[in-house]
Amino acid sequence: TQYALLMRDTFEFDVNESVRGVNSLMDQFGISAEEAYNLVAQGAQNGLNQNGDLMDIINEYAIQFKDAGFSAEQMFNMLNNGAETGTWSVDKLGDAVKEFNIRASDGTVSDAILENAKAFGMSKQEAQALSDEVRTGNVDAYQALLDKLKEVDDDTQRYQLGVAMFGTMWEDLGEETVLALMNTQGEISKTSDALNDLNETRYDDIGSALQGLGRTLQTDL
Repeated sequence: TQYALLMRDTFEFDVNESVRGVNSLMDQFGISAEEAYNLVAQGAQNGLNQNGDLMDIINEYAIQFKDAGFSAEQMFNMLNNGAETGTWSVDKLGDAVKEFNIRASDGTVSDAILENAKAFGMSKQEAQALSDEVRTGNVDAYQALLDKLKEVDDDTQRYQLGVAMFGTMWEDLGEETVLALMNTQGEISKTSDALNDLNETRYDDIGSALQGLGRTLQTDL
């Protein structure tokens, strides 16, 4: 409750919406409420709520990131990396991962690897091995595939391969954004002190603390 009220007072997140979003993170990734709120706070600080829909994005796409094999931390860092390219919609970033997850699960991505082994600079045996790893949801295999995609010299061929893996999201977001999105590295961490830092900053004087207490009492009543 304290974290939900802090999110409301700092980022204007509706309490019910933030609780639903955090519950989704807890259910999908097996993390604690504090870890989940830490991730949400860092996401908001980095502009992931630019359209006021971060909680909706979490509720809709957390399961897609989880099913694709990504962790909660990787999810937030991926969204942040994609957003830093200047994309107008963070929701579209989640949609791109959803499209990739569907295509990886149904074998579309694996088939594209096998059919374009030469373009990827791989032997048939190497393509088969990578294809099998992608089909099982191996995050390292995803990165290896994206690295191979970057090395494709022919622009038209690279575009076609991108569409095969990400569908219309490759067209909507563009190559730079999608490649940034699939980078799982970043500084957002579930063990961050973001919540404590926010608490100390938001309620750093008695007036702010009393205002926060008043809103808490109103919520309880």
